[in-house]
Amino acid sequence: MEQIYAAQAGGPEVLKVKKVKRPTPEDDELLIKVAATAVNRLLQCKSGKNVFGFECSGEIFEMDKMVTGWKLNDKIHIMAARWLLQQV
Repeated sequence: MEQIYAAQAGGPEVLKVKKVKRPTPEDDELLIKVAATAVNRLLQCKSGKNVFGFECSGEIFEMDKMVTGWKLNDKIHIMAARWLLQQV
């Protein structure tokens, strides 16, 4: 899976892509195949290495058996202050 991050402050030219291990859903978690996300301006102001993507939309790719109210391939939009990845 790929992750987009910025190692320093700047414009789009400082964005980098790296391969990372795909997360495995834990209890009550699900994995989303990200279709769209945004670069959040709040993270652009921080110093140090930042992984972008406060919000995303996509579809449920994998889920723990304890998750209720959702099923595989459901379309979903989330606010998650962690990733700009192919899956969340």
